[in-house]
Amino acid sequence: MIKLKQLLTEKTVRLSTMKDANFVPGEFVQIVGKKGMVKLDKKSVKWLAKWIRNNSGKHGMGWSFTEDKVDEVKKRDYKAEYKKFQSSTKSKKYRAELNAYNRKKGTYGNGDGKDASHKGGKIVGFESQSKNRGRREKSRLKKEEKLNEGKTLTLPNGVKVTLDFKGVTFKARKGYPVFLDRDELLKFFRGSTKYLRYT
Repeated sequence: MIKLKQLLTEKTVRLSTMKDANFVPGEFVQIVGKKGMVKLDKKSVKWLAKWIRNNSGKHGMGWSFTEDKVDEVKKRDYKAEYKKFQSSTKSKKYRAELNAYNRKKGTYGNGDGKDASHKGGKIVGFESQSKNRGRREKSRLKKEEKLNEGKTLTLPNGVKVTLDFKGVTFKARKGYPVFLDRDELLKFFRGSTKYLRYT
């Protein structure tokens, strides 16, 4: 009889094609993924929402789930980057050296898709633009990646949660983890405010 009552009061929110959140109003929520399943009580959901609300700008997240819209990370400011890195006398001298090498070899501005390349502080020849410029981009992205590493928390009910830029991974003591991306997590929190009333 109790199970039948629970089934009748249970509300399901479709997070995506493979993931659902089954709410028992006012009590708990069950997040069901393709393989994994995690059960969160009202206290844990409230704790997680509060933590995200207070720390949305830190730990490489840069967004808030609990607002009506997802705040994206601000776009790159190329003018500011130029001002910070490329406008120094060292950078100008470096570019002038590469341009002079290009002119000397007669390849400056011919559209061949090649750049003069430095290795070990010396110009060693020509390299395709994508490889030469991509190497610098990779190092910048690596630095950003370190900033965006996930933050792991333990909820009051013992479920481990890893928050990173892409979304949130819930890992119960047993079973497979359940990953929710930003859109799925936004739907989850909207459903939890409606059915768990934690705010």
